[in-house]
Amino acid sequence: MNPFPDRSPPAIGTVLSRGRYLIDAAADARLRRLAGAGPAKGGEAHAGFALAVALGGAGVPVRALFEACGLGFETGPVLGRCRVEWDRPLAIGRTYAIEASLAGLARKRSRRFGAADHLILAFAISDDAGCCARVETTTIVPVPA
Repeated sequence: MNPFPDRSPPAIGTVLSRGRYLIDAAADARLRRLAGAGPAKGGEAHAGFALAVALGGAGVPVRALFEACGLGFETGPVLGRCRVEWDRPLAIGRTYAIEASLAGLARKRSRRFGAADHLILAFAISDDAGCCARVETTTIVPVPA
């Protein structure tokens, strides 16, 4: 079902944005403190940076990614799932390239919202040596009544 009858959504696999993100030591220390994690070992960044790098390094605000797919942001999107596939850990002091693409979009019935669009975004996180991680988020966007 096309949730956007007035136009076609971007094709699955379409690159929506590209950006960069530097994981600095102070940010890693803050995340570790908030998560109650121990100190960094061997220069490895906290695993929670996968999502932070994906969303914060996409090169555009998260809202713009939703709008590029024809979705509003004002209804209050809800993160339904986040999956990370690791090739290797992220490192403190390294800058990463991020590529955000559309992995899926469907309108589904919802007991809570009546109808909701399910947006799946895929983020590839890479450095000079290649891909480090892939992050996939599924966000549920209520359809205004």
